[in-house]
Amino acid sequence: MARGGTLQRIGWTRGQGCGELAEMLSPLEAIRIEGDIRTVAIEERLDALVSRRLTSFDLVPGLAPQDFDPDSIDHVTAAVGDGPHSPFAVDVAARLASVMDVPVEALSVFRSRDDRARVDERLTRLVAEIPAMSGRSLFGETAVRLVESIAPTSLLVVGAPGGSWFQRQIYGEGHRLRVAAPAGVVMVRSAPRRCFHVVGDARTSVVGSQMSVADARQVAGVPVLAVADGGVLVGIVRTAGLRDATPGAVMEDVMEPPVSVGLEEPVEAVGEVAEFFEGGPVPVVDGAGRIIGVAPPDG
Repeated sequence: MARGGTLQRIGWTRGQGCGELAEMLSPLEAIRIEGDIRTVAIEERLDALVSRRLTSFDLVPGLAPQDFDPDSIDHVTAAVGDGPHSPFAVDVAARLASVMDVPVEALSVFRSRDDRARVDERLTRLVAEIPAMSGRSLFGETAVRLVESIAPTSLLVVGAPGGSWFQRQIYGEGHRLRVAAPAGVVMVRSAPRRCFHVVGDARTSVVGSQMSVADARQVAGVPVLAVADGGVLVGIVRTAGLRDATPGAVMEDVMEPPVSVGLEEPVEAVGEVAEFFEGGPVPVVDGAGRIIGVAPPDG
């Protein structure tokens, strides 16, 4: 799940408030996207995408501003439910409040005394690492009570529609807000960090299939070498096994079947095969099996 600290490279598409929001979130120059979003996201290693509305695109976290007017905002509120996007909403709210130098809070609704303990515990956990953010819960039969309680000049940051009670209350048919936040809304959706975010140079850990064992012994600097033909991963060779191999043999003769992670897979996929690579870098491939780079074993 993306967290506020990972928001460095932000891309944005045409739409009211999109460029402004992207510039505020990114410590670097925000990237205007005019071509294929997927291609740009990978090539630029985007940490998030700001667009006019949230779509099915989930390669990177998404943000969609509605009636976003920074000049009219003097407070930021993160609406916290029990869905998967609430942590990201809290982080985005904290980042925006810091940039605008305005107060920020996380706000949630409980429906009963028993429910309050759970809601308060979640709020405490989410704001624990953000000293400037306060947490507040309030009683309400519907989550609309949350919107009614915020200041008239408060920007509302809320997670994308989901299946929870909180989200069903906030959103109506067609994923539209049933109520209008006083000073605009930023809708957010988290996404796992992908392998293309951590991929590095593969030159020192990749050899050709026709390289001799003798030559491979000289260049091997990692526990497991990737073997490629025309840039396509075709196998792997363990450096330790080269000691017992015939010097005149080639990599094609001694290699094992290829193991890798996909460019668009979550970073967690690296950890699932890290042990196989004995602490060395893990090959990262695109959809055609071409080696794009390597990922560190700890992601």
